Amino acid sequence: MGIAAGGENPPRNRATLCENLWMEQNQADSQAVERDLRDFLAANYFLGDDPSQLAASSSLIEAGLIDSTGVLPDTDIAGAFDGAVELGKKLAGSKDARNCYAGKWLAFGYGRVETAQDACNRQSLQDAFSAANGNIKQLLVALTQTDAFLYRPAAQP
Repeated sequence: MGIAAGGENPPRNRATLCENLWMEQNQADSQAVERDLRDFLAANYFLGDDPSQLAASSSLIEAGLIDSTGVLPDTDIAGAFDGAVELGKKLAGSKDARNCYAGKWLAFGYGRVETAQDACNRQSLQDAFSAANGNIKQLLVALTQTDAFLYRPAAQP
């Protein structure tokens, strides 16, 4: 774990599955972002008195400036991970993550916050998504087959 500016230990990363998590798009983007961040840190002396400590490292993680470890608590994949690849593998095998994804599509697809009355619709989406082995196109089709999509309540005069 790296030491933050000022000599303090940064807090360990903690994430819950149903929060918005940023994932690297691809290795080329990751390298470009890291290069830009290195340049910024060196130019603005965020590396302390000796910015050369970064030059000798192959990555910001190796230099101890970024802590890529974390813990996923209270999920079907609870436990520690080290890096984006390990996190991605854990999430890919998680039923909780798939269910969360289906719920996010329910809210986005219907343009409203999910309510307790959506429990049956959510369960229907989760079941369809699971039966389709995580096929997103099939999840979107299932979104159009729920009562919430097919039937609108009458407008109150």
